[in-house]
Amino acid sequence: MIILSTLKVLFLLLFHSFLAEAIDFSDKETAAESWDILAAYSQASEWPNLSRDRAIGIRAQRDVSANVTIDYIVTPGVDLSRVVFEPYGYNAGSLQYLKTLMNVGVQTFVLDLYYDETNRNWLLCPKSRLLNDTASSDISECSISTFNLTSLITTMNQFLSVTNNDLDINVMFLLVRLNSLSSTGLSFKANVTDSNITSLSTAFSGINKIVSPSSIDGNALPTLNNLLFKLSQRVFPVIIENNLPTNSTYDLSVDKTTFFTFARSSAFEQPVPGYPTLNLELQNSGNMKCQQIDLPANSSSSLRFSYDTRSSPFTIQSYWESVQCGYSPIISHSLEDISNISTFLEVSSWAWAPFQPTVTNLDELNIPNLFSNLTNRDLPAAFTTSNYTSTALQKSPEIITADNNNNTIISGNNEISDDNPDDEYVNRCAAISKIGWIATTCDRKLFAICVNIKNSSDYAITVEKKSYMKADIECKALDGDYQLALPRNTIEQNYMISLIPLHEDTIWIDLNSLSSENCWVVGVNSNCPYQLVVSNHIFVRMITPSTVMALLLFLLLFVLQFQRIPVHKNRKYWRKLLNEKLKNDYDGVPS
Repeated sequence: MIILSTLKVLFLLLFHSFLAEAIDFSDKETAAESWDILAAYSQASEWPNLSRDRAIGIRAQRDVSANVTIDYIVTPGVDLSRVVFEPYGYNAGSLQYLKTLMNVGVQTFVLDLYYDETNRNWLLCPKSRLLNDTASSDISECSISTFNLTSLITTMNQFLSVTNNDLDINVMFLLVRLNSLSSTGLSFKANVTDSNITSLSTAFSGINKIVSPSSIDGNALPTLNNLLFKLSQRVFPVIIENNLPTNSTYDLSVDKTTFFTFARSSAFEQPVPGYPTLNLELQNSGNMKCQQIDLPANSSSSLRFSYDTRSSPFTIQSYWESVQCGYSPIISHSLEDISNISTFLEVSSWAWAPFQPTVTNLDELNIPNLFSNLTNRDLPAAFTTSNYTSTALQKSPEIITADNNNNTIISGNNEISDDNPDDEYVNRCAAISKIGWIATTCDRKLFAICVNIKNSSDYAITVEKKSYMKADIECKALDGDYQLALPRNTIEQNYMISLIPLHEDTIWIDLNSLSSENCWVVGVNSNCPYQLVVSNHIFVRMITPSTVMALLLFLLLFVLQFQRIPVHKNRKYWRKLLNEKLKNDYDGVPS
């Protein structure tokens, strides 16, 4: 018996060991499959449209930062000359790429303008292209009839008009470099130089919602909410370089009511002396300095932009680090294909982790090995592999079928719906991780981060792990006036990340989409501000009882049409009985 028992124990141990190995292998397979699902809804797969998860994430990030001054916001950007015009041409066709970049969430654009000192016109084409065009038979290249500053602004205005609503409105920066171009002694074609655009202020004043220097103080910037919804302005025109010669025939002083310039240190002159200034920092990505984790974050030193170079282009990791440091990264090198920018855009949010908030019912935190690098604060290794940066990334047939069968897994900017059953609050509550916010199921047991109501720089972690619904209660149970916290800028984000307990990957923050799917709000009982909050499943519950009663009454009436009562079954008898009774009745007035 002893030998038999021993053999049984050994068998069980071997079985559990085998099972553990199988589970580990299964976990890795599940993680790989999960990345496939997430990548199938990435920005690359939805190009040239804005993917639904990024649309939701951008909106949530904007709303969270609504009461933060705009020097804290982070906006992805491109150098138009390097990313668009040089590879795709200085022609009207390239303006479609500008439109696409705006569609997918690029908010900062560096624009080179060239002043023809001879003809006194502003052009979009550099001298080298004009010289090439003289020898070329391509009449569309640099043609001022279809490719000029006015047509570029018209393209921008089309986007600004379409997105001028509560769901999509956001700030934009137009960083301008002024360059001189002399055509003296050169024989340029008239169709590439006679643009008739002689005034920058006249041209730029045509931009919808342009920020006027007279409406704000460049050294005391407004909050994002005040800028967008009270001042109704959104596009900052900033001259970052003035390469015009001192004897230029163009008078820049007439444009100072339209443009900002940025203030440099005392060792350097301003790009345009006498212009309204913005506290703006423009750094090579190799020289940028991360803001120290210091609270309270009462004021940022400046609007912060970083840029790469052709010799030292952004990698996914360096781009993401720039965002996390509070810099708006500007891609200044040409891309093999413009859609390759999609991978950078997946890490362009200071708030959300890559692919978040997911629009699928996949709960990433339930999948081992999916975010295995969280503790190192590195991007997930799977994300940086070629499988997820390929421009040819396409949805599998299974994913397409899911799209057709489940309308909660679709792309689209403005769709805010709630089709999940009551018991399926998957990905409806946000937790902060080492790489940003992750949408997860609300009944998960996690610690929570709390902030002191009376001291915004005083944070604490709850004692026990609770579900999201009980997280704020746990905060209030701490010694002091605490409530569930939420980072609203990169400084607060970095500080809260530093407080995540050593052996924990995620903790609760005060953000959820409980009232309406894909509409993220602060507070458990808050409603989505963008729609009447009567979700589909709640509406069904409301009307079901009355619908059932109405159906029963209808059926009853229908049955009664065929179920004849006694008076209907014997009409002749009842009519005869009635006549007999009426014979004894007399007409007239009693005497």
